[in-house]
Amino acid sequence: MEEILKIRASHVEDLPEIMEIISMAVAYMKENHIAQWSDTYPDAARILKDMEAAESYVCLAGERIIGTGVLSLREEPNYARIDGGSWENNGPYGVIHRLAVDNDFKGHSVAAAFVDHLEKMCINKNIYSVRVDTHRDNVSMRRFLEKHGFLCRGTIYVEDGTPRTAYEKKLENKTDTKREDWKNEGNTDQL
Repeated sequence: MEEILKIRASHVEDLPEIMEIISMAVAYMKENHIAQWSDTYPDAARILKDMEAAESYVCLAGERIIGTGVLSLREEPNYARIDGGSWENNGPYGVIHRLAVDNDFKGHSVAAAFVDHLEKMCINKNIYSVRVDTHRDNVSMRRFLEKHGFLCRGTIYVEDGTPRTAYEKKLENKTDTKREDWKNEGNTDQL
């Protein structure tokens, strides 16, 4: 992808475009028999809660929103119990949720650039671990996570009790990746 990608906090007026990208992801999961997302999750109310918590971000190519995701720096209650393994880091961690890319931009490293940016945001807040979970049947996401340095740590359970495969990535504090302008979360950052 030759166009410069930008990441910024999402705004209420972004909701229709975010929901369109989520609809694409829901359709993909249905087509591939992955019982992770549905017509009712994630819904607009969930995305608005993410925005209110200042945890929702969008990735743009020019003015077009081409990706959406959440970075939470709060403790994730669903991660308190992990079966078949353990977390490597018991200190602070970031959590990536609801990551999705517009179908027109799949295969263009958008998700990788987005995740790299979210990781750098964590490092800037002195957080050196990122966690994420996905459905065991979501093979494409699992492959993506493993390719990008996430290690499978075991199984966690979401609110309704269904299992999810849990991943964690240890981040390194490299001075060449730390930028002062990332401390202003309202800024639009270029990748």
